[in-house]
Amino acid sequence: MTAGLHPTATDALLDLCVAAGDAICSEYGSSRADEFRAKADDSPLTRADIASHRILVEGLERLAPSVPVLSEESKPAAIADRRSWERLWVVDPLDGTKE
Repeated sequence: MTAGLHPTATDALLDLCVAAGDAICSEYGSSRADEFRAKADDSPLTRADIASHRILVEGLERLAPSVPVLSEESKPAAIADRRSWERLWVVDPLDGTKE
């Protein structure tokens, strides 16, 4: 979705990605790096997941408040609402839990 974005918006997106990556790396360096809880589908949800998700979603909402964010870690919006979205951000924070 970067097509047509102003260069400063692209820079802001890159900054968000770097900040999320830094948060992930700091979690893996912590004494609590192995802590996780299972999501409804039994996949792990780590502190790194939560930290990177928060940074990305909050940052995207500040950058483009009218563009919805669909994230693996968020409660999904109703399908009827999603059908009306003309554009959206899709977020799957990298955390290293599976791949």
